[in-house]
Amino acid sequence: MADPNDMTFIGHLKELRSRIIRMFLFAGLILVCCLPFTSYIYAFISSPLMELMPDGSAMIATEVASPFLAPLRVTIYSALLISVPYFFIELWGFIAPGLYKREKLFVGPLILSSIVLFYLGIIFAYFVVSPIILSFFISSAPDSIQVMTCLLYTSPSPRDATLSRMPSSA
Repeated sequence: MADPNDMTFIGHLKELRSRIIRMFLFAGLILVCCLPFTSYIYAFISSPLMELMPDGSAMIATEVASPFLAPLRVTIYSALLISVPYFFIELWGFIAPGLYKREKLFVGPLILSSIVLFYLGIIFAYFVVSPIILSFFISSAPDSIQVMTCLLYTSPSPRDATLSRMPSSA
């Protein structure tokens, strides 16, 4: 990296671009490493919901590709979550040359505590908040409604909206 005091605006943008590319490549590498474990990751993430669902109910797929896309989407999000510390390191590498020494001393512990608190928040949400919220939603269903959770919901396409407004030929 060139001396930040001698860099032009375009030089700073090129540096930022290279760091963002490295972040995407790292996230892609983590994703490739996680792909063989997609079913395990999905089972782990969905286990709080599966444990709370009543007997005889199941997760259902509402689209043809849902059984493939739902675990893949969860794996992509997991890879991004695993990549967060590297993202912070790359951002710090871009910002640090512009800071004074006393500012750098302040920001170092701030970044470390941000990473730790980020993951503690995820753990808290997974183990404490999710079971409470999921049990509330499942228990609030009337007896006449069988709880079956959709694997993946995608919003209707504009084509679907157009088809639903067309008059029937009957």
